[in-house]
Amino acid sequence: MAADNVTITAPVTVDDVTITVNALTDDVTVNVTSVVDDVTVEVSSDTGPQGPAGVDYDPTTSWFGLALGAVPTGPTVIAGGRVYTYDYGTSTRYRFISTDNATDAFYTGFDGTNLTGLVATKALNF
Repeated sequence: MAADNVTITAPVTVDDVTITVNALTDDVTVNVTSVVDDVTVEVSSDTGPQGPAGVDYDPTTSWFGLALGAVPTGPTVIAGGRVYTYDYGTSTRYRFISTDNATDAFYTGFDGTNLTGLVATKALNF
């Protein structure tokens, strides 16, 4: 069960009670009213095995971070494709998308005709 909150209230009138809650939640509350000596409450939040550490990525040098980091202006049409300008406040990057969509890359420089300083290229890595 996945929810924001789980509350379990259990009046207990037997000798031994074990309540186990395995919840994928933010908050778990267990209230036990007991007339016996032994009450065990076990609460866990199992999410499965821990996966491998993620790859650190810098949004200023990754294609994905650059593409989502600013609203583009343009395009400027050049031979072979179009160039969009991305202004990030302290820096500007130029995104070239080829006419056939085979190339989608960010650059640091653009003089109206030529792109320089390749920063990131769109690629699918499996």
